[in-house]
Amino acid sequence: MSWALVVLGVNSFIYHATLLQATQFCDEFAMLVLGAALLQGIGTINQTPGASAAITSVILAAATAGAGLYLKTANILHHVVMFNSAMLLVGARTVFLVLASGRSGAEKRRLMGLFGKALACLVAAYTLWQIDLEKCLELRGLRERLGLPWAWLLELHGWWHVLTALGASRYIRLIRELS
Repeated sequence: MSWALVVLGVNSFIYHATLLQATQFCDEFAMLVLGAALLQGIGTINQTPGASAAITSVILAAATAGAGLYLKTANILHHVVMFNSAMLLVGARTVFLVLASGRSGAEKRRLMGLFGKALACLVAAYTLWQIDLEKCLELRGLRERLGLPWAWLLELHGWWHVLTALGASRYIRLIRELS
């Protein structure tokens, strides 16, 4: 799963270094890689080797098909639906694993607290990314009026990257603890 963070960082660097439409797909595909890695990690916990291989194959096939569809159509809604679906499945599976485990009530609360912190980072990141997508021009003008260093607070796309990395890192640690 940690490699997904590396993929996210490298692909995001490629896009931000070039700011080309074609390389923007790299940045957005990295989100799908991260989502698929988290889904595979949480989806294969407590599974037999055969079931784990089948789950991994289905996730890989779905992510590849979805990425291909998005590349072909360039419709951001395809990307949004895929990413959000993966995150909903990850969250549901995590809650199930924690609540269905034979752990003590205190341990379950601790694990749900870890889940909540990771989820809060990822939701905040995604929200900032969506705001940046919709209000980019307005934010750019506001940043110009504010000037440095305060303008950095409104670099919402940058905060998306920081919070996604933080949330994913926390989530990866939680998945490893659950497994």
